[in-house]
Amino acid sequence: QVEIGAGHVEYLDLLVDVWFSPDGTMRVLDEDEFEQARGEGKVNEEQAAIVRCELDYLRSSGHATVLQELWRPPESVLAPPR
Repeated sequence: QVEIGAGHVEYLDLLVDVWFSPDGTMRVLDEDEFEQARGEGKVNEEQAAIVRCELDYLRSSGHATVLQELWRPPESVLAPPR
């Protein structure tokens, strides 16, 4: 979610970002920042293991599976016709 206002832009920058291109290619962004945060003690080993597990899942599942799990149709699609 991005908020653009008079004189500011605000967004949540995750420590590790994942990008799926239209052709389904997955790119993991900011892995260097993640490793730096680990080295500085801002991410503990349990958290690092969770991140690695999730990235492994994303890599092995493919983008179509991940998107299908994340996408929720708008209420208007689910509502029965009147």
